[in-house]
Amino acid sequence: METPAVRKPLPQWSRLLILMVSLMFAGSIYGIVSGAMTFKATFEHSQEAPYIKKVASGIAGFPDPLPAGYEYVFGADLDLFWSTNLRFVGVDYAATEPGTASEAKKRDKDGKEEKDRVEKKVEVKGKQQILFFSCKGKGETDELLDSAYRIGLNTHGFSGKFIKLVSRGSWTFQGATMPYIVGEVEDPKDEKHMGLVACMILPEKEKILLLYAVQLDDEKKFDINVCMNLLKEMSGF
Repeated sequence: METPAVRKPLPQWSRLLILMVSLMFAGSIYGIVSGAMTFKATFEHSQEAPYIKKVASGIAGFPDPLPAGYEYVFGADLDLFWSTNLRFVGVDYAATEPGTASEAKKRDKDGKEEKDRVEKKVEVKGKQQILFFSCKGKGETDELLDSAYRIGLNTHGFSGKFIKLVSRGSWTFQGATMPYIVGEVEDPKDEKHMGLVACMILPEKEKILLLYAVQLDDEKKFDINVCMNLLKEMSGF
């Protein structure tokens, strides 16, 4: 009598990519979470700063406060699938106006209220959406990166497919290598943007980190320093 074949379970990163494929059909990360009744409790707090910071602390050691120009906008802890510690944190970046600090000091001397000393954000080049995605898992970094690139790019407010590879490279943080791909991305409305996908796998912690970013103000250039400057301020991946 033949022994029935035992089905080998999918590796953790494969399950992750299956989830990301589902998200591609549903739109942005924000859209799938907000539209799912199962995640109602999570969504109710997903745009509240204290909750986002709590979720972020489960991904890495984010600087507190975030550097000038960066702002938390979305967080979700969806540890409902395979006990994978599934977490999302969305960060918006918009370059701040030069001279804002000195102007704030001047207003302070003039006796303006505290709320008037908040840095003003302006519509200038340097606008990006960044999404950090982490879960429990292990595997090959390059294999995961190539698969994530083929599937596409999702942030808290953007969804698109890579249509052209522009460059590849890697960063090194705390002894771990994070390879990345920069490419041209096309959204469902056929509008083109520049985007990035990067990943890091920490075998000793069985932890996967995916980073997505999309440039919203320039369809031909991607400012990689926006991601790098934030990563340099982070610790404890």
